[in-house]
Amino acid sequence: MWRVLCLFIVLVVVGVARSEDAHLPPQLTTQNTTEQSEKKLSQTIMDMLDHFKQDDPIGLPGGSHS
Repeated sequence: MWRVLCLFIVLVVVGVARSEDAHLPPQLTTQNTTEQSEKKLSQTIMDMLDHFKQDDPIGLPGGSHS
């Protein structure tokens, strides 16, 4: 009987801990990810523009040349 009671208490505590994380607004993590993606995309576009300003650009910036 004590084992069942202990198991129940552990499951309740774990459930409460997980539900506390659910109160964080998803916008915080999504917004941060979106900002990082926008910065990376912007940097990639700028690198490509600089690369194709060359007289004879070969391949893509950051790519390997054979």
